[in-house]
Amino acid sequence: MPAFAKLQNDMERMREAFIGAVKTSSVVAFPFFFLFIGVAPELMHLAYGPKWEPAIPVARILAAIGILQAVTLIDPPLIKACNKPSWEFGLSALLLRGYLVSPVKLWAVHTLLDYRVSRYLKVIGFAVFGCLLMLGTVFGLKALLPVTLATGLRLGLLMTLGSATYGAYIYLRLPDSDWE
Repeated sequence: MPAFAKLQNDMERMREAFIGAVKTSSVVAFPFFFLFIGVAPELMHLAYGPKWEPAIPVARILAAIGILQAVTLIDPPLIKACNKPSWEFGLSALLLRGYLVSPVKLWAVHTLLDYRVSRYLKVIGFAVFGCLLMLGTVFGLKALLPVTLATGLRLGLLMTLGSATYGAYIYLRLPDSDWE
């Protein structure tokens, strides 16, 4: 994100750009990963057949990691733009990546930008709440739909109604400025 480099002399604008990037990334990317977690059995069965069922937990774990990656991929260019490439190198050199390093990266970005962590968590929480509503819809429908329903039709219904739930939540809540 070269935009951060252009803003390196204006910390307030860089802070706002960072929060805006986190907001956009979480609102756009999170629902795909959450929806995949919800429909993984149907999707894996339809795409690869029943012999791939043992891979479903692994696929769900990878989707959960994708949720985190969607917002932490913003950190490295920001850290470099703040003239701290050694911080990013040190964080990248750690053997334990992903969820274990993320709190350290959050601290590093917080230290560089001097923003309230609660604001960051509120922005992410907005998208997570919508995704949890979507998952509730998906799992609720799974309980209601007959098991004999064709996998493709079942998957289509789950994805359509789950996505519609998330879309309605975003449509109704996004204009609200209090979530930032």
